[in-house]
Amino acid sequence: MHLKVLAGATSATNTAAPSGATAGVSLHLGETPGSPDYGFRGSEQNLAIAAHSTAGTGTLTLEARIWCYSDKTEQWYPLGTASTDTERGEINASTAVGEIATDKLQFTQVLGPAVLVFDRIYIQILAMGGSGTTCDFWLLSRG
Repeated sequence: MHLKVLAGATSATNTAAPSGATAGVSLHLGETPGSPDYGFRGSEQNLAIAAHSTAGTGTLTLEARIWCYSDKTEQWYPLGTASTDTERGEINASTAVGEIATDKLQFTQVLGPAVLVFDRIYIQILAMGGSGTTCDFWLLSRG
């Protein structure tokens, strides 16, 4: 299963932490609640977040944070741990993702099945380097 979480993100996209129960995208994908394949829930395997640049020149960099929402608690949570409280949820161990080739960003990070306890996912853009940099973000699984 593949879910585009954020398309064409720029340094001005989603710069604030999420708020409200409708920010980000649903992990349910419209399936019937309780069915074995409710969203990504039929999968017991690892999930990964993947990001790649779709445009940009110069030295491209990306800093982002992953947030997950629980319908039960009605709260957003930064996904993961970090060396400091302010870095919780940041991708790439709180280090800017750099180019893998000229004007090309590609990054993936395994999230594990724990993300499946949540109902929504949101990507917060903390910073982007380069000129005209845009990125897409995907949630990936084997299903």
